[in-house]
Amino acid sequence: MAGSKRVGLLAVGAILWAGLCLLGPQTPLAGERQAAKPGDREARALPPAGSVDLRYEVGQPVTILSVVPPGKSVKKGDLLVELDSSAFVDKRIQQVRDVKKAETEMILATESQDREKRAAGGQVGLAEKALRLAQAQLKAFIDGEYPHQLALAQGAAAIADEKREMLEDRVAYLRHAAETQKEEAAQTSRQEAELALQEAKLQSYAATDSLALLKSVVHDNRVAELEMVVAQREFDLARARDAVSVATTCGAATVSLAEMNHRMESNRLAKLDDQITNCRIYAPQDGTVVYPDDAGAAAVKPGAVVRERQVLIRLLPVTPPKP
Repeated sequence: MAGSKRVGLLAVGAILWAGLCLLGPQTPLAGERQAAKPGDREARALPPAGSVDLRYEVGQPVTILSVVPPGKSVKKGDLLVELDSSAFVDKRIQQVRDVKKAETEMILATESQDREKRAAGGQVGLAEKALRLAQAQLKAFIDGEYPHQLALAQGAAAIADEKREMLEDRVAYLRHAAETQKEEAAQTSRQEAELALQEAKLQSYAATDSLALLKSVVHDNRVAELEMVVAQREFDLARARDAVSVATTCGAATVSLAEMNHRMESNRLAKLDDQITNCRIYAPQDGTVVYPDDAGAAAVKPGAVVRERQVLIRLLPVTPPKP
C-alpha cells in the first residue's frame, strides 16, 4: 500500500515537472531582465528636459586645451571648455594687415576718382572757354573785321576809279591843247598826265582785284579757317566731357571694387574673431556638467581633436523641470 502511494506521488511530480518545462520558455522568471522593446534606445538618446548641449562651432578641427570634468556643478558664465585658438590668432594677425591694405586701397581709389574728376572737369572748363573764344573770333570776323576790310577795299577801288577818270579827262584836255598850241610845254604836260594816268589805271585795277579777292577768296578762306577752329574746339569739349564720364564711371567701378574687397576682408576678420571667441565655451546657465552618450571621456579631454558641430558637454539643469 505504501509503495502504491509512493509510485503515485512520483507520477504526479513527473507530470508537474513536464508542465513547468513546457511553460518555462514563455514566462520569465522573477528578477530576469525583459527583452528590450522598440523605441527604448531612442528614448535613452533623448537629452533630459531643460538640458543644453554645448557644441564645437569653430569650423575646423582643433585641440582641446582644458575641459570641465563631468559631474561638476557650474554657474552661468563659468568657462567650461577652452580650445586651441593659436592657429586662428596667427591668421588674424595677417588678416588685420589685409584689412588695412584693403582700407588703404579703398581710400586711394576714392581720392584718385576725385582727382581725376577734378582734372577732367578742369579740361571741360578750358575747352568751353576755348570754344567761346573761337566762336567770338568767327563772329568778330563776319560782323566786324570783314565789313571793315570790305569798306576799305571798296573805298580804295572807288578812289582809284575816280582818280583814273580825272586823269583821263586831263590827258584828253592836254592832248587837245598840245595839238592846237604846238608848244613844248604843252607836250611835256601831256606826257606827264599820260604817265599819271597809266599809274592811276594800275592802281584802279589793283584796288578792283583786291576787292574781288577779298569778297571771294579771302572771305571764304578766313571763314572756313575760323569755322574749323570752332569745330576743333567743339571736339575738344566733347572729348573733355567724355573724359569726365569715363573718370566718373571707371572711378566709381574702382571704388566699388575696393569697397567690396574691404568688406570681404573685414568679414574674414570678423569670422576669425568669432572663431577665436568660440574657442572658449562658457556656461549659458547654472547646471551640472555631463558628457553626452556619443562623446565619452575619451573624446572630451585635453589633447583630443574635436570636429565641427560635435557636442562636447551637456549641461543639465540644477533642478529638473516640473512635469
